[in-house]
Amino acid sequence: MALVGRAVVGVGSGAGFVAGVEYMRAANPSPFLQGLYGGSTMAGGGLAIAIVPQLEAWLGWRTSYWTALTIAVAVGLVLATAPGDQPREAGIRGRLVVDRRLVALGCIHAATFGLSVIAADWAVELLTHHGHGKRLSAIAGALFLLAGIVTRPLGGYVARRRPDQVRVAVSTALAACATGIFALALPLPFAVLGLAALVAGLAAGFPLAAVFSRAQRERPDAPAAAVGFVNGVAVLTIVVGIPIAGLAFSLPGNGRIGFAVMGLLCGTSLLAVRVADF
Repeated sequence: MALVGRAVVGVGSGAGFVAGVEYMRAANPSPFLQGLYGGSTMAGGGLAIAIVPQLEAWLGWRTSYWTALTIAVAVGLVLATAPGDQPREAGIRGRLVVDRRLVALGCIHAATFGLSVIAADWAVELLTHHGHGKRLSAIAGALFLLAGIVTRPLGGYVARRRPDQVRVAVSTALAACATGIFALALPLPFAVLGLAALVAGLAAGFPLAAVFSRAQRERPDAPAAAVGFVNGVAVLTIVVGIPIAGLAFSLPGNGRIGFAVMGLLCGTSLLAVRVADF
């Protein structure tokens, strides 16, 4: 029953995200506002990683469920009072044909969003395994997601103001994200590890607006489907990667090998930047 419930939540979350992206596209906002929307989607996961460990002693293993339910009810009440959208005439409909550029964009999104979620999920376990306090470790883990709230709008601003610099900016962000994730595999002081998590989180959020805008331009006849495909690659990475990263804790290093591999994978995504043709 729990698996069914999680599946329902996953389907709803995915549909809601793509619907939000399509609404933003139809409203024709600036890339900055598109990045702001993307940044807001990071808030839930980041806050959960920071808050749940603080309440676990009080609510036990049900903490994540109670906090998620509380936030869902609050957001539902806000949506219930929001004005309805005016129906718009449907645009051109086309069949989604996946090409190499969409695959490359999916790889970049998986390397940033996907790996940052996996790193955030296991960072607390990694840091506590190596002697750091649980509450401080939770804050460090949350930085992988919360920091993206700042850089996703910033990435949209750069995509609009300096389109000729998008390729360099995305490449730099990927290199910084890879370095930050890989640093957690090293026996460094906690302050340095926290800084690495912050750098990785900031870098992971930056490419989102450029990636989604490029996907929509690649398939103007099916922009929502293109974004859904790119986001789906990242989600598949999360689904497959989280249990694999967990297995790394049974290897020497208590999880450090998993973070080293994630850092290297993020670095190899630099090969996809040229194919994406920003």
